[in-house]
Amino acid sequence: MWTKTPTRPVLREERRRELRHECTPVIVRAHLEGCEERVHARVKEISGGGLQLHTDVPWPVSTPVTIDLTDQTVHGEVRYCESQADLSWSVGIRLRDAN
Repeated sequence: MWTKTPTRPVLREERRRELRHECTPVIVRAHLEGCEERVHARVKEISGGGLQLHTDVPWPVSTPVTIDLTDQTVHGEVRYCESQADLSWSVGIRLRDAN
């Protein structure tokens, strides 16, 4: 992946351990620890150890989260939350286990 600096593009080190799979965006419900309401998110990518979600609001990094998928519930932790050009947020989830 290339990132642009003021003088020239620089190659960023790829740190992913598992192959990521893009998927048709699926709406899921999530419960962030310490938040009374469930929030909605769209699944963008899936890997064996995590998910990339898009949300309308930022999620605090390191927050435990429970996500209700179509056929299972997964537990994880917010690893990153980055703002996007369309005013949405890209949220990375590291999965812990699945029910």
